[in-house]
Amino acid sequence: MLPANFLYYFIVWTLAFFNTNIHALSVSSIIVLSASVAAKVLVTRRIFFDYFAISGKHIAHPESLSIAALLLAFAFSLPGAGILQGRFYLGQLPPNVWHNSTAIFLMPFVLLLFWTSYKQLIEPQNKRIWLISLLNIVGILIKPNFFLVFGLVYPLFLITRMRLGVRFWLNVLPILVPGVLFLTIQYFFFFGDSGVKIALFSLWSHYSPNIPLSLMASTLFPLTYVCLYWRKATKNLLFSYSFMLSIASVIIFSVFSETGSREFHGNFGWQFIICNYILFAVTLLLAIERNPEIRWRKMATKDRAIFSVFLAHVIYGLFYLGKMLILRDYG
Repeated sequence: MLPANFLYYFIVWTLAFFNTNIHALSVSSIIVLSASVAAKVLVTRRIFFDYFAISGKHIAHPESLSIAALLLAFAFSLPGAGILQGRFYLGQLPPNVWHNSTAIFLMPFVLLLFWTSYKQLIEPQNKRIWLISLLNIVGILIKPNFFLVFGLVYPLFLITRMRLGVRFWLNVLPILVPGVLFLTIQYFFFFGDSGVKIALFSLWSHYSPNIPLSLMASTLFPLTYVCLYWRKATKNLLFSYSFMLSIASVIIFSVFSETGSREFHGNFGWQFIICNYILFAVTLLLAIERNPEIRWRKMATKDRAIFSVFLAHVIYGLFYLGKMLILRDYG
């Protein structure tokens, strides 16, 4: 029987020609997940090129955007206090994961939703409302976590751009009404013997011995950018949008927890991992915008620090990925 968030499993089953043989399903899953990772990189690359096209700014080496999108696929959390207990991932909230099928499958759709909704904020078009609604529903049917954040943050940004009037409701109702409906249906089908409770930091502290250090290790790249360019970051709509999505996601993870047998499964943490990738991508995009020639010698000291931290995330991500493949352990 398919779960409430059935879309990934249905696609895998369909690609296996409705065969329930484990080998056929494994091959199908490999194809779907490989395509999803490739799609994430390609959509990220498209966002980068679209941003420069919209802004009208020139970049000396366009191929650097493709390289940046590829490197983002390997960025990971830096080591936190949990590493002393042999935990590389648990307790951290990295921008990429390689062990959760639905999170991997979801990412291209979330990126399209994020970018389409951003373009709707800067230049509203009625046809985008339905595309955003469709992407929203698809995302919920794969993994509902991002809607928990998107449904809170996007309407707030719409209000700042459109005021609380007819145009606002035309934009938000086709998104929130079906979203809440599908989420409610999934809640009753998915949770079963479990529920939701308010338990401040209970889930996070179960895996991390030092929550502030884990948060810093997971987000050092965007935090470095914010600290060095606070005014420019807060005035940039794209960064503010991605940053608020991340703030909302970490609040949800910190406040809510499941009850019952899935209390420590960490299902309220996926939205921050998803939003952290978006925040990393936006931060890298703005760092490249500041240095369109990507020449190390010509960069300011601040910019060198920003790119150095990003490369540290990527290098550690490659190390973690190698460790996971060799030891077959994602913890």
